[in-house]
Amino acid sequence: MLGMFIASTALVGQNLFARIYEASSVGKYRWSIAETADRGFMVAGPTPAFGLSQLDFIMFRLNSAGIPMWVKSYSYGAEFDDVIYPSSMIRLSSGGYVLAGWADFDPSAWDYLVVKTDESGVVQWAKRCRGPGYDVPFSITETPDGGVAVSGYTKLPGGNEDFLIIKLDRDGAPVWVTGFGGDGSDIAYSSTMLGGGELIVAGTTNSFGAGGYDAMVISLDPNTGQFLWGITIGWNGDEMGSPDWLNKVCAITCQAGAHLILAGGTTSFGSGGNPWDIFLLKFDPGGGVVWSRVIGGFGNEAAYSVAWDGGNAFLVCGYTESAFASGKDVFVSKLLDVEGELLWTKTFGGGDDDFAEQVIATSDAGCAIVGTARSYGMPNQMDLLVMKLKGDGEYPGCVSDWAPTRLDIPPQVAMLEDRSISVPCEVRDTIIIVMDVSPRSLDACQPLYEWVDESGSSAPRGDVVVCPVSEGLVFLSPKSLPITLYSVDGQVVLSDNLRKGETLMRLKRGVYLWQAGPYRGKAVVR
Repeated sequence: MLGMFIASTALVGQNLFARIYEASSVGKYRWSIAETADRGFMVAGPTPAFGLSQLDFIMFRLNSAGIPMWVKSYSYGAEFDDVIYPSSMIRLSSGGYVLAGWADFDPSAWDYLVVKTDESGVVQWAKRCRGPGYDVPFSITETPDGGVAVSGYTKLPGGNEDFLIIKLDRDGAPVWVTGFGGDGSDIAYSSTMLGGGELIVAGTTNSFGAGGYDAMVISLDPNTGQFLWGITIGWNGDEMGSPDWLNKVCAITCQAGAHLILAGGTTSFGSGGNPWDIFLLKFDPGGGVVWSRVIGGFGNEAAYSVAWDGGNAFLVCGYTESAFASGKDVFVSKLLDVEGELLWTKTFGGGDDDFAEQVIATSDAGCAIVGTARSYGMPNQMDLLVMKLKGDGEYPGCVSDWAPTRLDIPPQVAMLEDRSISVPCEVRDTIIIVMDVSPRSLDACQPLYEWVDESGSSAPRGDVVVCPVSEGLVFLSPKSLPITLYSVDGQVVLSDNLRKGETLMRLKRGVYLWQAGPYRGKAVVR
């Protein structure tokens, strides 16, 4: 028996799933996703369905098959009219998570709310950033010193919006606060770090640029908040993200620490009642445009997220009305970063509106998407959607191909002068109330589980597969089977039976060999 296992090849699992989770989401507050160390996922966003308040943060800890391991809600008050509006979540390189949103601590103002948790969702600190008006964050970026930069906007009563960026250190203490803007509306929606150490913030403006709303990108020193350079990018229409003002998003990511990819929406090339297309631009660290693309179809499209895949391509997601389905459908595309060549585009959706709000590349060379769906799940609700796809976008029986039209049209780019402004902001501690909750979930598509051996060949679908979790191993079996687990020296550790579907085996850390009927493999509990 021992010799048989030593001769077998190592297997790497890749789970494909599209799962709906009860959250009763509200469309204008956004969902975020991050991959965990064990190839699971942390998902954060809004819910009015759980917790103490009218609207709260909620965090889902999922294993690699999309099965919830725990779910927690986060409230700042015990009154129903106390509200947190979630907007962003990231996983820190040192472990743990930072969430951002805004809260109505005062009926006359909104404040930035920033919460740090550990890997188990336990709150380590929570900060309220209080200014004189309405302060709304949309993006978090980790800085090289382990702190975070939180970007959004500030708006005084009777005035217009300006960029607002707040830097906190690793303990949540304020480092600097700065604003940027002109006489119109300037809102920061996305941020990233350049490899040279610059903090890049992207958003929309009608204070500067070619007229109407344009994309605006500024570079700051992450240590001081000092302005380094800025540009506006636009054509002859509006460049702001989406026909819905709640989703006027420009998304930005950094490719290999050097070049930047910007995604958003434009009305410069559409017509009639469906004017919105997606724009994609690559530019160098000084703001020079390398290439620009506009993609779309006969309906409206919006891009909400862009992410580098770790290689020579990037991913973009959002929604489309051009995929021959009712309402809006999720779309995700992969493009080469060198010339912006479109490699593939996939869509997903049903008879109602479904949106992709963030896409990330995963460590198994696939991608994961978080968004909202009304076509599946609980009746008359916009619930949480999480999808896991292969690296080529495939998920047989779940996604469809879409071939959008592509235009290559250089935009109008203008350099910006320093329009930094001083913004008063007081950072103080606040208390967050955490509750364990148990939302329902269901599959929108049949889960598929694939294993790739050392030669790169996929194992047949229908095999028994195993997903490492913190408590041990979750086995997914096509039928009831006896199972035996062995240590690496061939000693029997456990003999049991697998149910059809999911079975959890509670195990200590270590390497295990297993055999279940005709199936066998190796797994590691970390």
